[in-house]
Amino acid sequence: MGSIAFILLFPFLCAMLGSIVLAVTPGFRLTIGNVAVFVFGAFPGLFVLPNLYVNVLGGVITGRVGVLGLAFLGALITGTMLVWLKMHVLRMLKK
Repeated sequence: MGSIAFILLFPFLCAMLGSIVLAVTPGFRLTIGNVAVFVFGAFPGLFVLPNLYVNVLGGVITGRVGVLGLAFLGALITGTMLVWLKMHVLRMLKK
């Protein structure tokens, strides 16, 4: 039941995380489009980083805190990377 609630709250939590990251990071603008791109990019990061840690690096995750911590970090990294890529492509198209 807890994982279903997390999945339902995921877009809201990622929008909050994206708003904070975009407001704090120089060069990124806090727009609805950037927040949507962040949420879209954060979704695969939820699964990629924990699976990479366990399957490739051979690590062992114990407890919910470890899983959620790696999922949070993966969402942060992939969401930020996708916003950076969008901003970079837009700058290149303007030149």
